[in-house]
Amino acid sequence: MNRPTIFLRDRATSLADAWGPLPVVRKASAAKHAKNLIVVCAASELHNVADVVHLANHDKKLRALLVRNDVEEGWMTTCFSEAGIRGLRNVLVHGAGSGTARRLLFAWRTGTPDRLIESVALRDGWFYVRDCTLEVLKFPISAVPELAAMAPEHRARFTVDACGSFVEWEHADLQLGLTQLRSLLDPAKREAGRAARRAWDANFGEAVATVRREDGLRQTDYPGLSDRQVRRIEGGAPPGVDALRALADAHGGDVNAYVRRLSEHIHRRLVPRP
Repeated sequence: MNRPTIFLRDRATSLADAWGPLPVVRKASAAKHAKNLIVVCAASELHNVADVVHLANHDKKLRALLVRNDVEEGWMTTCFSEAGIRGLRNVLVHGAGSGTARRLLFAWRTGTPDRLIESVALRDGWFYVRDCTLEVLKFPISAVPELAAMAPEHRARFTVDACGSFVEWEHADLQLGLTQLRSLLDPAKREAGRAARRAWDANFGEAVATVRREDGLRQTDYPGLSDRQVRRIEGGAPPGVDALRALADAHGGDVNAYVRRLSEHIHRRLVPRP
């Protein structure tokens, strides 16, 4: 999957570190020639990107429109209306420092938007999962026995991994990745999904080990994690949110910078060089 170009029209964006090596253009003339496009703009700039958005959407090149909410409460709809932008599936409105926007950009920079989770919602007995192409997966909560057995207040206590690899109910020791969730709707894909998840986890673990070796650290050099936990993560066991923070702390303390390094190693492994 070709990595997209970022068309940037948001001077106050906090996402610059999230798209990493993806090419960035600031002129509409350059954006119109991109083969795949992610538009990053403020709500107040929607009228300035509308032509590019319409053209890219018509040509099936628009991968996402990420809109930072910088307007007063109740005025977002007006911004979209005045820009003439309606009915797009792949729109994500976010606040400053949004984890969902960061997950989407991480997925595209690693070439894995259809494998990673952007966001999750639980409503009226249904489980909604949106991947980083902004496609929505919907299935009954009863399809996951562990979820069905939880009290509603416990079921609502979930977190999405910083990279989008899984949604986790830490109190119940339950993690669900996108391939696992898709297999609930198509049992024939179950084994293929498990294999894809194992491959992703193995690549993630190898990236953790590579970054550790680059920084001259041992598996015992991570405060808050035992060497056994580090070995398991490097061997393909996905880390939870707290474990990811502990890993990042040992490499300078910036989770976003640490994830960016991991993503660069994963990208080199998953995307063949031309």
